[in-house]
Amino acid sequence: MPRDLSNVPTNELLDEIRRRFDRLEASQPRAQYTLQEVATILGQSKYTVQRWCREGMPVDGEGKVEITYKKVGRQYVMTGEELARIQTLRS
Repeated sequence: MPRDLSNVPTNELLDEIRRRFDRLEASQPRAQYTLQEVATILGQSKYTVQRWCREGMPVDGEGKVEITYKKVGRQYVMTGEELARIQTLRS
């Protein structure tokens, strides 16, 4: 049965909606990620991810796999699909 929210202040309701929206937004895959974001997601340092981009990512039984990335402004980014591929290769 739904909870009666008529006595809850509007500010509290709006704060709860914002928190829920932020959690939902954070759980959705994005179109692109910076190398720092990728490093954080993978639990690696930014420098390790940069090395993988230059030299290839080591994969058990396959040697090194090339990682696709591009430069946007002053940052290097990779697509959400590439991040998903990396996560699959690492698991």
